[in-house]
Amino acid sequence: NLIANAWLQPQGDLLEKWRPELSNHFDDAGITVPQAACDQAIWRTKAERYGAVYMSSLVWNRCAAQPQWTAKPWADLCIRLNDVNLKPVILGAEWDLEFSKSVAAEIVNMGRDPNKVWINTAGKTPLALAMAYMQKAEITIGIAAGLPILAGYMGWPTIIFWPRGGTSSTELQWKQEFETNWLPPHIRSGSTYHPMAIGTFTPSDVVESAKGGMTACV
Repeated sequence: NLIANAWLQPQGDLLEKWRPELSNHFDDAGITVPQAACDQAIWRTKAERYGAVYMSSLVWNRCAAQPQWTAKPWADLCIRLNDVNLKPVILGAEWDLEFSKSVAAEIVNMGRDPNKVWINTAGKTPLALAMAYMQKAEITIGIAAGLPILAGYMGWPTIIFWPRGGTSSTELQWKQEFETNWLPPHIRSGSTYHPMAIGTFTPSDVVESAKGGMTACV
């Protein structure tokens, strides 16, 4: 678990200091995305340009993102992504369905049809399929949680929203260093991953980063 770790947080130390025996590359461990899952992701998205979006559950949003980032900005973000031809593909397990419904309600309140704004696969994405969606996506966008962290670790273009002390009144506030120090060195020094501190950005900022080839977000 790269989040709740007594060595990395609250110290914010580097992953390689905590576990120097770990490989810097997931490829060395033989982790691959099954071709059948990739085929399914391509078929489901009809080969459109899309961004994988992981909003997580109602409980996790309450703990890690609210009140600064609620269902309404999630809805705004999804609409904006769709409007720049980057169709949101919503990932999630069954326990994420309730929060996705609250975001859908906000999309309706904004005068849009959720079924035309996104492809909602929440509750229908086992890990292999979620990985396929993220691998094939132009960008993965999500709250600090397992799926976006996996995408970032794999080196796929990823933006993750993090609570941070001083910018958020959420229950969880990690040090700024922790937002990057769980990454392998070759990813940390590259340009595929960017953290964003909850309370310091708008949906428009996220879209501009997704459009602009991962411009700096911190």
